[in-house]
Amino acid sequence: MNLLRNLFGKEQPAATPLDDRSFEKYQIIHAALESKDYKRAEQTINDLVKQFPDDAELWRLNGICSQYQNNYSKAENCFKRALSINKKYPKAWITLAKFFEERNQEKEALNCYEAAVNENPQSAHLFMEMGAFFHFNAAAITMIRLGSDEKTKPLPGETKSHFKKALDCFEKAYKLNKQLNNEEKLKLLMILGSVYLELGQMKDAQKCLNDGLKIDPASWQMSTLELGIRSKK
Repeated sequence: MNLLRNLFGKEQPAATPLDDRSFEKYQIIHAALESKDYKRAEQTINDLVKQFPDDAELWRLNGICSQYQNNYSKAENCFKRALSINKKYPKAWITLAKFFEERNQEKEALNCYEAAVNENPQSAHLFMEMGAFFHFNAAAITMIRLGSDEKTKPLPGETKSHFKKALDCFEKAYKLNKQLNNEEKLKLLMILGSVYLELGQMKDAQKCLNDGLKIDPASWQMSTLELGIRSKK
């Protein structure tokens, strides 16, 4: 998983303003992490932390660098340090949540998502991320069922509950969709429509398709959703 970007690929600015020279070092950090040159990334981070000890983004990047080097204890501490500096910082919450997800600490991950949306209740992107968390868990169980004798039976209560929680998050995100660009709206409508399909809400899934076709009638997202709707008829 690329921890430098969230699910929908929207990068946010650094937590605090930096001068041009320091911003150049920020770019070096990102490039070093992308190229897996962790020693260079770590050295640049350490240099900047001395100048900007209260920069939440630096501590988040410090955590990412540590995680990539399998220093999980340090990584977790860095992510939490970032949040102690700025408890509203969405990127730090999401990075910590995904850190816990990768370590199969689902309860801790959920706590992060809940804290993130509580601190930022008007963020469409955070509701999308939280919805994706529930949707992934529900979809994983569904995929397992497809290869078993359980595939024709109704969804178990826990799985259906995950889909409903995902649906609630995605619906909240869509109410805030003015924050999203068209690409993000199409992805959201595709996923929202697929959740409606899993719950048997065909009319709502069709509405997602209709709304998406108004944005871009040739998008792959709407083609995918349309195929899903046809398969359910």
